[in-house]
Amino acid sequence: MNRKVVRVRVARSLWGRARGLILRPPLPCSVALHLTPCWCIHTGFMRGSLDLVFLDEGHTVLRIVEALKPWRIAGHARARSVLEFNAGEAHRQGLRCGDRLALVCDGEFRHAAA
Repeated sequence: MNRKVVRVRVARSLWGRARGLILRPPLPCSVALHLTPCWCIHTGFMRGSLDLVFLDEGHTVLRIVEALKPWRIAGHARARSVLEFNAGEAHRQGLRCGDRLALVCDGEFRHAAA
């Protein structure tokens, strides 16, 4: 098991989690949107593909879905939170199932229109 640091913006509110990155510009490279609590993601109305990383309560990676296209659904029954990355970022960061992540806040995620 590897320990990796990931920069995140956290979406805790119901509206922030429901909207996620829908109709928003991409996040900066190497930054993820952390949806908590969350175990399932939809990509309806998305402009492009996303990498999804499903985490347990200790931030251990349970599942990675790379380049999930718009209008799809992905989930993991044991997940307690999900990271949404720009497509290709999970691979660039070398994330693997079983990795334990240290999440570092990289600014505030605002759910108002960007």
